[in-house]
Amino acid sequence: MNKINVIVLHRLTTSRCESWEDVDYSAFANVVDVVRKSPAKIKNNIVFTFDDGNLSDYLLAFPLFRESNIKCILFIITSLIGRPNYLTWSNLKKMSECGIVIGSHSHTHKDMRALTVEEAIYEM
Repeated sequence: MNKINVIVLHRLTTSRCESWEDVDYSAFANVVDVVRKSPAKIKNNIVFTFDDGNLSDYLLAFPLFRESNIKCILFIITSLIGRPNYLTWSNLKKMSECGIVIGSHSHTHKDMRALTVEEAIYEM
């Protein structure tokens, strides 16, 4: 059985990192380049994931994934779609059409452990 290596990211930035979740775009691009140049048996076992649905997923990460054929999954907070600095439905459609997998990161990103069953169902 092959081991899958997952690289979990949030927001890419080309300016100063403002949060512990921010990743410098240049560092990210270097990692993608290393993965892209790796032998298929390594490259095929690496998956990048992005949480929340930040616009940087489309503007910065998507062009690299589209040209390198590296696996990527986006976990979207659905209530943020279309808000400033977040992905739009059009962005998601284009990314999905190019093979990026779209998943849910809940509707509003509440702590699922603190919710009632009904609230958790709504979030899912």
